[in-house]
Amino acid sequence: MYLDHVNERWARDIDQMDMIVISFGHWFLVPSVYYEGDSVKGCLNCSSLNDIEIDFYGPLRKALRTSLNSIIERKASKGNRIDVIVETFSPAHFEGDWDKGGFRLEALDVTKLALLRPDGHPDAYMKPFPFENGVQEYVQNDYVHWCLPGPIDTWNEILLEMMKKWKRKANE
Repeated sequence: MYLDHVNERWARDIDQMDMIVISFGHWFLVPSVYYEGDSVKGCLNCSSLNDIEIDFYGPLRKALRTSLNSIIERKASKGNRIDVIVETFSPAHFEGDWDKGGFRLEALDVTKLALLRPDGHPDAYMKPFPFENGVQEYVQNDYVHWCLPGPIDTWNEILLEMMKKWKRKANE
């Protein structure tokens, strides 16, 4: 499996897509040889080969990053919008069967909500007199520890509604 570039045919097809579902987690659990450039980086479950045995987390991260960067380069950089859904592992491979207890993860992506409120965090004004020593090259935007009323409140309201929905479903 090549970690530093995507299949060129797939990359060309990105131009014709409006949505991409990347389902890749389970493929990193099968015996694999990982390449970067033209050299072997390591392998997973390949004791018969004399390659370096490595876990799948690093290669999974690199392959996902390579895939997403390819999408950005070919689609988003042209000003074309695309929705990307990333599917990793089903719950059956962790704390239980998908329909029998265990833990379930549901994520709320607040990126678009945050972008609607660029005024919602204090930026440089986290400290009094932020420019007394000149303008800093890097200014931290901190939504988690300090936020004006609005963005975090909205996220919490959405989370509360999600939790109410879960409770209603559990009581059905």
